[in-house]
Amino acid sequence: MSQIFIEAGDLGGDLLTKLNEFLNNIAPLRIQAKVDGKRIAISDKTTGTKQTSGKTATRKAKKGEEKKKRGKKKRVLKKTPISKGKLKVYLKRFINKQGLSDDLRVISGGKDTYIFHAKPVYEEEPTSEGGA
Repeated sequence: MSQIFIEAGDLGGDLLTKLNEFLNNIAPLRIQAKVDGKRIAISDKTTGTKQTSGKTATRKAKKGEEKKKRGKKKRVLKKTPISKGKLKVYLKRFINKQGLSDDLRVISGGKDTYIFHAKPVYEEEPTSEGGA
């Protein structure tokens, strides 16, 4: 993931700030969310690093003893970027937590953008059940 943007759209400014706090406080996500005007920019918080473990000191082989070959164990911490699909789940969770699931929906705004959009309200026309 390079960067994903969440456009506020029909989401209010106060809720945008709450969403920013919500995204920054989710433990399994290693992201950094920052409010940038009327949108939130999400980027990776950590990058993958390599750590080596094992003995670094070696001893000299005694006479008649063969030197054992030991490879160094490498442990690679996985870089766990958030996918766009996984982010949508968290955005929907935020909407439900705020009680706005009947009013708002999350739609894709392109390759790396989500937009909050108000759900359309359809008025039902009364149907006449009388006949001719």
